[in-house]
Amino acid sequence: MIRIRPGSSWRLNPGYLDELRALSPPRARSFDGGGILDVVGIEVDGVDIAAGVGEAEVLVAVDELLAALRHLAEGSAAAQATVGRGPTELVLEARGPDVLLSLVTLAPPARMLASGLLLDSARLWSAAAAAARSLAADLVRISPALVQSPLLRRLRGAARQPAGSRVRSAAWPHAEGRAFVARSGRGAVRCEVQVPAAAAARLADRSEVPRAQLAPLLGSGAVALRFAGAPALQWEGPVYLALRNLVREAEALVRAWEAGEPAFQLHFSSTDLACDLTHDEVRAPGWRAPAAVAPAALALSLAGAARAYAEKAQRLGDRRTDPDDPLRDLRASAARLARHCAELVSGELRRAPEIVAAPPPQKAVRAPQPPLSHGRIRRLVYRQGWRAPAEERPGAPGPATTCSSPGRSRSRASIRSPARRAGAAARPRRPSCGRCLEGWSGRGPPGWSGSPTQARSRGGRGSPAVRPPRRCTPKACWRAPAAGCSPRSTPPTGACCGSAALGCWRSQRRRGGSSLSAGTPGLPIS
Repeated sequence: MIRIRPGSSWRLNPGYLDELRALSPPRARSFDGGGILDVVGIEVDGVDIAAGVGEAEVLVAVDELLAALRHLAEGSAAAQATVGRGPTELVLEARGPDVLLSLVTLAPPARMLASGLLLDSARLWSAAAAAARSLAADLVRISPALVQSPLLRRLRGAARQPAGSRVRSAAWPHAEGRAFVARSGRGAVRCEVQVPAAAAARLADRSEVPRAQLAPLLGSGAVALRFAGAPALQWEGPVYLALRNLVREAEALVRAWEAGEPAFQLHFSSTDLACDLTHDEVRAPGWRAPAAVAPAALALSLAGAARAYAEKAQRLGDRRTDPDDPLRDLRASAARLARHCAELVSGELRRAPEIVAAPPPQKAVRAPQPPLSHGRIRRLVYRQGWRAPAEERPGAPGPATTCSSPGRSRSRASIRSPARRAGAAARPRRPSCGRCLEGWSGRGPPGWSGSPTQARSRGGRGSPAVRPPRRCTPKACWRAPAAGCSPRSTPPTGACCGSAALGCWRSQRRRGGSSLSAGTPGLPIS
């Protein structure tokens, strides 16, 4: 289902109504419908493809749409009509009994609003004729003097479809195109335009569609932007629209650089290039490192590629130069920008020093400190966990220790309060040195079992040479002996016994005291 729906708000505008009613018969004959703005809706299967286009000269738009359909009926391969601001062009291409419809806006950014819609030509004419008759009836009701105007006669005559004079034209384009590539100059950044054979064929047959200047320029291709040391970017779509947008972006980039702005966002298809104008760098999403490109060099590459494409496209067709040719406009704007950028790159044209933004100061790079040794090093941090004052008394023994067995001692410093230390000093000590030594020599009480050889065999790799059975755990074996004690075995360790026991043993050895029997192991002196 196809419907052409012109807006109706213009009929309620007091300004438009006063101007139409004030028309005299001589002025009514020269009325062309310009100046009356409203929207034009184009519905295809319930979807308005022209939604958001904006207002246009509604009477002129419907008149141009009827004229384009008449040209197709007369055998033209393509035609176009302006249906919105920007301008927004409705491009129609003949495909036998059908019409291939495309909606293109040249407002920045230039893009395709709709493409590839194959519609029946008879239904499209019926929809356009209904819209024209509706507008003609509104004009006659507001101002009867417009009956004799040429515009009203054309709108009323849309009821008669020129189907009898329809001439079937051959498929367009007729010639076989030859693909080509348009490149910019060499440098840190290059721009390449790749035009396939189908798009080149449309350019070669431009002379056959004089009433549709945009139809030959809608061929799809690719625009590639290549940087030194960075991945390339590619834009696929109608080449002419892409280059039109890129030239506009390049002009804005140069203006921002000359104005001293620090950064600029250049839109390349769906990719936004972040241009750092102070450091001459370009960044893109997905890049690991920025590309070193000056703004003037980037703009020069885009302008050079657009100019090369326009020149090659104009040489393909034998069409005479038209003042309204879009390729001529693209070539002129690209050449003007290329000359300006070339002067900036060569240094002949410089920015004023007062408008140039000074780059931010760079911090000095500190040389990395060499490693202390090979491998990974962890930094150890010592923090004070607790602290308690210790009172010293003259003649007091060393830190109190405990042991789980006579052969393997485990030292543990105990911090006691002064009252607790005084109570411990007042208690009498038991002379347990003799008992311990008797146990080591095999003459101990019944709690000691096993020979010294068996005790030695129980010792592990990291344990002392002699280790008693685990079931005997005397807790006070290695305390300092009482006065007059004479040990009968090897000297006790300084860590286990007190200094008095060690001195007693040494005095006994000097006086020729007894020693251990043969085969009895001794304790090492630590």
